[in-house]
Amino acid sequence: MNYLAKKRTKANVYSEKKYQIANVYRIFFARFFDLLILAIPWVILNATWKSTPGDWLPIIVLVASSFFATIIYFVIIPYWTKGNTLGKLLFQIRLKQKGKSQPDFLPLLLRESYFLLIPWFLAFLFQVITILIFQSTTKNKETADAIWMLIFLKNIGFLFYGLWLFFVGMSIKFQKNHQASVDLKYGVYVVYKEEFHGWSKPNKDKLITNQETHVSLKDQPGNFNKDQIEEIQNIDKEGEKNE
Repeated sequence: MNYLAKKRTKANVYSEKKYQIANVYRIFFARFFDLLILAIPWVILNATWKSTPGDWLPIIVLVASSFFATIIYFVIIPYWTKGNTLGKLLFQIRLKQKGKSQPDFLPLLLRESYFLLIPWFLAFLFQVITILIFQSTTKNKETADAIWMLIFLKNIGFLFYGLWLFFVGMSIKFQKNHQASVDLKYGVYVVYKEEFHGWSKPNKDKLITNQETHVSLKDQPGNFNKDQIEEIQNIDKEGEKNE
């Protein structure tokens, strides 16, 4: 069943199958809410697991858990729930793929690889390099001389991650249908949850009578309904007979 088409008719509404493109701010806030949810287990684990410098086990656990949590939350769950996450449900939006009743697994995986996994991997790589240098400088007793270089390397990963997300966000913001480049390739759109049933047009030729509620006719002097007019006419007729 074809849900979406390229031809737009009005206000980012696709003409073939009635789904309106979601507002870009809803998209951003839904993603932010999802990232907060995804970060909760990582924050708890990182706060409770006390590690020493150079200890690889906590890093391996955190990296593996973050990777699998991202795949489950942003790929598997939307695949089985027709493009939904908790953030999207909250903001009444969902993912739709052109020509599909639900997004395919591969576009979802590539989408999140572009959004999260690639910058996350590069940021993690900088952390690994920092740890290796720290272990080397500790053995050579040059920790004091290398401390600023370690801080610099560690923060480069976070800086790159932030700039990557900013670039992706701006590209979505200024794309006419709020799609990332990977979405364009596979025909994936973020739309409002409910199906769009068309624009309602006012009937300009319809005659508004006293029997209908209208802002220009309601509670104004001289606005009589049909029964009141008939009552006035009857009073006038009775007055003429009495004369």
